[in-house]
Amino acid sequence: MPAKKVRISGRHLAAGSALVIVTVVLVIYLARLMGPREVPDQVIPSEATPPATVVQQDLNGDGIPETIFVYGEDGLPEHAEADTNQDRKIDLWVQYENRGEIREIAYDREGDGRPEEWEIFEAGVMVARHRDTVGDGLPDHWSQYGADGTLLEMHRDTNADGRPDLWSSYYPDASLRSVAYDTTSTGNPDLWCNYSEMGEVISIETDTDGDGKPDHVQVPTQGQ
Repeated sequence: MPAKKVRISGRHLAAGSALVIVTVVLVIYLARLMGPREVPDQVIPSEATPPATVVQQDLNGDGIPETIFVYGEDGLPEHAEADTNQDRKIDLWVQYENRGEIREIAYDREGDGRPEEWEIFEAGVMVARHRDTVGDGLPDHWSQYGADGTLLEMHRDTNADGRPDLWSSYYPDASLRSVAYDTTSTGNPDLWCNYSEMGEVISIETDTDGDGKPDHVQVPTQGQ
């Protein structure tokens, strides 16, 4: 069955009560999304939509849709995109999975038409965030989070070769546990710094033979 497109202007939202509900939920949802650290709620329509429907919503009445929802045969959303700042360019993309739960949200915060930040979800909880900090369209920061939102690990590509070369892990209170470095651009760490929960260096490990495993450990003496 071909997708059915439904276009709704700001002046005619009252014509469909189900779409009004979706619009209100979406506006609240988008307002919450713009915080860089806030995990958004799931967005599931409160009423079923026609199979394989594309719903375009013009929220400000300028004739250009600011939000687009794509629904599957089961009436649940598969994809959504939005122009959150009304500059007539899409700057937010949402992908859904089973039961309409969010799988991924991508943000364009620079206004160049492509995302710089991606949030990954499992069972409605954000578990990872990827960021492009140099503007080449590819992530160079990868963060992993626990179920409670605590930062667990962060990987970085500091030399723009597409591979992580710095790995950080964290204690439950978000203090730094360890940092591993790839100083030879092999794709594997060869230097590790381990920290106590008080932020003190407790050991420095190095790999001198290139097998990816530490073979030399230095423990700082008191006062170092």
